[in-house]
Amino acid sequence: MYSIVPRQLSFTTLRALVFAVCAGGMLVACGDALDSAGDTISNGGGGNGTIGGGGGTTSSSGGTQTSYTIGGKVTGLLGAGLVLANNAGDILPIASNGIFNFSNRAAAGATYAVTVFTQPTNPSQICTVANGTGTVVSANVITVSVTCTSNLYSVGGTLTGLNGTGLVLQDNGGANLTVSANGTFTFVTQIASNQPYAVTVSTQPTGPAQLCRVTNGTGTVTTANITTVTINCLNTGKFLFVTNPFDNTGNGSLAAFTINPGSGALTAAAGSPYTPTESQPYNLAVDPSGLYLYVTDAQSALISTDAIGAGGALTLDVSTASTGAATNFPYGVAIDPAGPYVFAGSDNLHVNGTLEAYAANAGVLTPVTGVLGTSTYRSGNVPYQLAVDPVNALLFAANYFDGDIVVDSIGAGGQLTAVAGSPFPFQAGLPTNQPYAMAVYPKGGFLYVTDSVANSVDEYSYGANGTLGKWIIYEVGAAPKGITIDPTGSFLYVSNSGDGTVSAFTINATTGELTGIPGSPFLAAGTASPNTPTAVQVDPSGQFAYVANGDAGTLSVFQINILTGALTVVGAPVSSIIIDGGPSAIAIE
Repeated sequence: MYSIVPRQLSFTTLRALVFAVCAGGMLVACGDALDSAGDTISNGGGGNGTIGGGGGTTSSSGGTQTSYTIGGKVTGLLGAGLVLANNAGDILPIASNGIFNFSNRAAAGATYAVTVFTQPTNPSQICTVANGTGTVVSANVITVSVTCTSNLYSVGGTLTGLNGTGLVLQDNGGANLTVSANGTFTFVTQIASNQPYAVTVSTQPTGPAQLCRVTNGTGTVTTANITTVTINCLNTGKFLFVTNPFDNTGNGSLAAFTINPGSGALTAAAGSPYTPTESQPYNLAVDPSGLYLYVTDAQSALISTDAIGAGGALTLDVSTASTGAATNFPYGVAIDPAGPYVFAGSDNLHVNGTLEAYAANAGVLTPVTGVLGTSTYRSGNVPYQLAVDPVNALLFAANYFDGDIVVDSIGAGGQLTAVAGSPFPFQAGLPTNQPYAMAVYPKGGFLYVTDSVANSVDEYSYGANGTLGKWIIYEVGAAPKGITIDPTGSFLYVSNSGDGTVSAFTINATTGELTGIPGSPFLAAGTASPNTPTAVQVDPSGQFAYVANGDAGTLSVFQINILTGALTVVGAPVSSIIIDGGPSAIAIE
């Protein structure tokens, strides 16, 4: 036998030649590479069977190929975790688009069946196989096609409070969706997994004009439909009403305005301002129906009902109700919408204060028990301001000259019962602390009271029984009087009659605690009087705040940043008086 290696080749040269041949023969089994088109070639590694490469051969000494690779191409893959299987046994993880080959080879005549063993995630995708089954002939299988597409999911949520028409929502600046009724909504256009969504209001409703707010409107779609977007719609203010108790040579006046739903600007209603028959209209409240205005007449011992007409114009004295005595002067007023019940806080010659309770029917006020004597309840000296918690059926009265707070539960038919511990001392009491105006958190549980002596607003927590608990003091401007909370419970505003400013806070929904808004206090256009109560109110949609500028006899309009609560003055102050003597209270429909 003769050697096929020439004798002149050295051992080193021979070893190099053998390594070169082996390297060339194993190239296809050396892991991922790139084909001529630049696609990644995924070769099976760790699969069942003999490791082989695409295009390589297994042969006898005669060089005839006896087994073949099974493979193809993956397109559209974005996620991670895709795993393919051949005949349910040969497993091949795929990391990227491109060419793939299973590690197990197949003989001619064998069958193959390529399937998706595990679908990719992040983003969630569905990969489908084409040309995945067949019988091996005398060639490598390269025609299996795996195409991946991202899963699509819907975006939607719940709509509440819609009264108007024309509401149009958008997702990601398009995919317009017109919504005409409260309940669930879903965009027609779906969003691919791992892609963002952003729901906004493109067109606000009209007839009536409303402001719809979006909560939980942005995020990233994962592996499920989005159903958590919430949209709440609130009516914009239609009309604004003001009492001017010291206008018109001391008799007083009323003013009415229409509210521009877009800008918040005020326009005087026909005939405004009005001269009432009664003396010194002090406070006022709008009936839940929006058809009537209730006015406390401080020097006439009456509560007047004025009808609200087109454009907010008032028809005075369609009805009046007595407080029971010519010396029982009403100041504060508040409404419980459950009845509705109207409560007045009166001053009986600066000695005793009382609370009168009335049932309201088409603007006519009648004592809740049928008799005024038994519909009159003890308060204190003097309940200038009242506030109702309709959630827990509670009435609060701040007794300005007693330095305490009375709390009553509102029972069946609007009758009042003092809660345990009432009246509650207001901090240290007079002369250190003096309560004036109050505001109740929309969901109940927190009461806020302005202290006109200590220049603060005090937060009280309370339970469903109305017993006042802990209190926290927050500094505000000089001689604070008016206070209000926006309808969403996000922001609180205090009008400071001593320095003509408005202090603004955000409200912690869990604790009720206040945090000053950057830029606060905000200057109210006009000169606020330190001697006349200065009021502040927010319109029902929470877009605008209105401030009564005391002896200046004007109203200032502020735009509210609905995200931060900051105030921006809108236009010049608007007069609310006939001659002189500024506004003391504001009510908005």
